[in-house]
Amino acid sequence: MNEAHIKLREKNITKDGLVMLMFLTFSFLMIKNGIQSGKITTGTDWLFHVSRVEQIYQNLKQGSFFTFIATDVFNQSGVGTFLFYPDVFLYPWAFFRFFLNPINSFYAWYFLLTFLSFTISYFAMKEFSNDNLVMAVSFSFLYVCNNYRLFVGTAVFGEFIASTFLPLCFLGFYELFFRNEKKWYLLSIGLSLLTYSHVLSVVISIQLFIFILLIGIICGKFYDFLKHWKELVKAIILTIVLTGFIIFPFVSDYIAKNIHAPYSLINIDFTPSVSMLLLNSLENKIWQSVGIFIIAALLIGWYFVRKNNTYTSIYILGILCFVLSTKIFPWASVKISFFKVIQLPYRYLEFACLFLAIIGSLIIHTIFISLSINTIKRQIVGLMAITIIFLIAFEGAYTNNPGFYPSEKNNPVTVLQKPSQKYTMFPTTTLINKYNYQYIFDYRCPIGDTDYYTEKSFKHQKSILSQITYVNNKGEHIKPITAPNKFIFNANLDKKSDIDFPVIAYSNTRVKLDGTKKNYALSKRGTPLLKNINPGKHSFVIEYIPNKIFYLCVISAGAGWILILIKSLYNMYNSRKEHKND
Repeated sequence: MNEAHIKLREKNITKDGLVMLMFLTFSFLMIKNGIQSGKITTGTDWLFHVSRVEQIYQNLKQGSFFTFIATDVFNQSGVGTFLFYPDVFLYPWAFFRFFLNPINSFYAWYFLLTFLSFTISYFAMKEFSNDNLVMAVSFSFLYVCNNYRLFVGTAVFGEFIASTFLPLCFLGFYELFFRNEKKWYLLSIGLSLLTYSHVLSVVISIQLFIFILLIGIICGKFYDFLKHWKELVKAIILTIVLTGFIIFPFVSDYIAKNIHAPYSLINIDFTPSVSMLLLNSLENKIWQSVGIFIIAALLIGWYFVRKNNTYTSIYILGILCFVLSTKIFPWASVKISFFKVIQLPYRYLEFACLFLAIIGSLIIHTIFISLSINTIKRQIVGLMAITIIFLIAFEGAYTNNPGFYPSEKNNPVTVLQKPSQKYTMFPTTTLINKYNYQYIFDYRCPIGDTDYYTEKSFKHQKSILSQITYVNNKGEHIKPITAPNKFIFNANLDKKSDIDFPVIAYSNTRVKLDGTKKNYALSKRGTPLLKNINPGKHSFVIEYIPNKIFYLCVISAGAGWILILIKSLYNMYNSRKEHKND
């Protein structure tokens, strides 16, 4: 390796190290006020996700790594939320519970996801822009600190996690079809991580992939795309291998199993108008907003992209996603399930921010060039100035939206109190601290607690949520002993009895009577029904036992990630070896 190569490599390592240090600092600053307050502003979506974390944590404490059904949360109904809603990236939050109090464990998880989002955004843009430092850093701040991401980071954690991997996912798509098909694996990695986070984000990504390819075909690029079919097949196969353990429960317990899924209708009431979205953004609000920087890229980006087809296409995609997120698009007329399944059109804002943040980074890079800020020292000074501007903007969002972010003073949100009666609905917005944290699980979750019930169970949800066991059609409360993915009901029967337990029955639900596996019927509630049980004391175990194929999928995914890591290390070794030989 010649001296010039060595110096260049050292400079790149130094720059990346400084940037990572900056991201670490900024990620901490984004949680500093929350940690100091010792509070979290929560709501209905927050309760849904923290209940899932709590169940994972409780199972880990008892030595069970996998969680399939809810036994300690969601009113102990055995709902299979964990089967059908990805929870991979909730595990770090649950692990933090072993070392930190519940409040700080959340902020530690938020810090980790934010830093990871900064890092992935930075290196994805470095790759896309051919190692442009200004664009990489600018894009990271524009994307990670946009107001929509700040909003989903308060409670909508599926989208919040997914936002971390969108840059990598779309970089992989771009490489496969438009630049270097040998990097097809980036698309597999991005899509897989997205699948681990939020299925609807995967659906919207695929919608946009199809749209882009259709436009390309219309513009005469069909044969350009067709020549990449081998790499596309490889990407699809690898994605299936990496996500098999997420896909398989849908096949085994969801498809044709009469599961009551979340609604598949467009919610027009929560769809913002263009004027509202613009005003909220300009006023630095969190709700239905993308922030002033993304709006600036939207309004002036046309001038900076007009001479570059690639950036023009990205700009148009940003505008399209912005429009799709508002009422200006005729959502009421949409009848296709592939589009209705997204439920809330403002989910497209996540993608609008992604594309417009790219344009914003181009604008900043162009300004840097025009001001002759092209040396490393000047770039670092300029980027530090950008960092300060973003920090001020974030602090403004924090203090101007006390309903979303906790603070010691002037907060209109009340502190959560212990419910006066069981099954009280959780408040729309409330403050929790380490002292009232456990109260939240005494409330009923208004959103998501009956998602993925069977259709029969959904119609009888009241008795199931109230934990009513029917013995010879007479309702009574038999409090179960809970364990990971199982319930244990102990009963003393004075005569032959039929027993209907308040636990959702899925395809892989199993029942044991006094330690012996027992076939069961489905009650009218869609719950396990045992008939003609002899009098006496009995122990009934109802548990979810996944098909062995699930564990094969887990092993295959683990092997796939190990091979990807080995291949990456091998490529790095070869790269260094080539430089030494130069």
